[in-house]
Amino acid sequence: GEPVEDDDYFEDKIDLLLASPVPVVSFTFGFPTPGVIKALRAAGSLVVLTVTSEAEALLAVDAGADLLVVQSSAAGGHSGTLTPLKVPAETPIAELIAQIRHRTSVPLLAAGGLATPADVAAALRAGADAAVVGTVLL
Repeated sequence: GEPVEDDDYFEDKIDLLLASPVPVVSFTFGFPTPGVIKALRAAGSLVVLTVTSEAEALLAVDAGADLLVVQSSAAGGHSGTLTPLKVPAETPIAELIAQIRHRTSVPLLAAGGLATPADVAAALRAGADAAVVGTVLL
């Protein structure tokens, strides 16, 4: 069938987060506007944005992200790319972390393709502040 476009009550959710702030708000599959990010930060929330490339990381930092989830193309369940019609480059997570770390000091969480302790160690050596695993636990 045809895709159904739905904002899933996005503005209502932002209003709720501003009225009743939480410590961390994260976004994937896109970024909110810089005004939303600024308002969430002013309310006391850290804003986390998911990126899948160096270019996306720079956009996220410019938008005001406090922390980046850097997801490689090896992610098991999904890709948080901003451009769903364009498959992210097959850059290993450690290499992607190193590229982004070279361009920003914003804290980085490595995600996607971390299946072994060695993978996690490589991501940390490349400049990640922490690692996130998901599908590998299944």
